[in-house]
Amino acid sequence: MSNLSEIRFCICSISDRPELSRKTYPALVQYAQKWGYALHIETQTLDETRHIAWSKVLLLQRLLPLYDVCVWFDDDILITDPEKPLESFITEGFRTGLHAFMIAADILPQTPMNTGIVFARNLPAAFELLKWVWDQCDKIGKRHEPCWEQDAFNAIWLYWNKSWVDIIPYRRLQAHIRDWNLPRELFWQPGDFSAHVTGMALDRRLKILDDLLADPDRFDPDNYLSKPA
Repeated sequence: MSNLSEIRFCICSISDRPELSRKTYPALVQYAQKWGYALHIETQTLDETRHIAWSKVLLLQRLLPLYDVCVWFDDDILITDPEKPLESFITEGFRTGLHAFMIAADILPQTPMNTGIVFARNLPAAFELLKWVWDQCDKIGKRHEPCWEQDAFNAIWLYWNKSWVDIIPYRRLQAHIRDWNLPRELFWQPGDFSAHVTGMALDRRLKILDDLLADPDRFDPDNYLSKPA
């Protein structure tokens, strides 16, 4: 993957929450169109026996053979700086194939990665890792319990193998918005690539997304820090 301009990207996502995706997906569609990326969106789970978050793994397994890089976005992520192409995030280790994944850093020290945005390369190591993640489901007891597949990715990194992923520093790929356990300095701010509106009741997320979409430059974290979900 020596020439970044020739990479075949596919952006993918799944959402069974139309109230939410109606607010986040238009920006995702526009972003894909702007930069000429393929886009694949599903509207229902790919496995009825697990929480829909696990379908992320299945969708990446399905699409990755067709592209050089697949990039997953959670349905509660809003792209807020579409002027940054996916190519701008590629690390040297990911470009050369040393690492099969790039994943955003989480804000919690006990969970090094947040899988709201996942870059996966079409490499044997990626398929091996995805199968490994899938097989961890019942071993870690996360079939329906948070944080689902994210805990499997993190468990593999923490306890078995760290060589498969570049962890992208917090804020470069995504920054969070939520009203608990998030210091003000870590809140999303204008200029960040994306806002991950996570860990709150749906109506709370919808209100925050409405505020972001109305005027992101005037978004004030103090309006949310002290209010319960």
